[in-house]
Amino acid sequence: MLLIDEIDRADEPFEAFLLEILSEYQVSIPEIGAIRAERPPLIIVTSNRTREVHDALKRRCLYQWMGYPQRERELQIVAARAPEAAARLQAQAVDFIHRLRGIDLFKAPGIARPSTGAARCPRSA
Repeated sequence: MLLIDEIDRADEPFEAFLLEILSEYQVSIPEIGAIRAERPPLIIVTSNRTREVHDALKRRCLYQWMGYPQRERELQIVAARAPEAAARLQAQAVDFIHRLRGIDLFKAPGIARPSTGAARCPRSA
């Protein structure tokens, strides 16, 4: 199994590297040569749509869209992640994000992770 998280944040040379893995189940390393998988690997690629990935990569993927949680579930998540915030503030934050998602934006807002500050949208490639 191979997990490639947030492929849209990778550069084009890495996409080319991934294309080789997806089409030939091997990796070419100049100093060593080609290393081929004994069995086709299960590869999971995620994307936050920060940028569009190359069409050749898209053609080799099966897509599973994962939408945002319902308001009540998202409120449970926020309460678990930020228990120190007042319940009213938690609800206001969730309601604000839901209103923003109703606006026609290229990329809908996600909730930032406190440990890294990086946005995590529940989308997969």
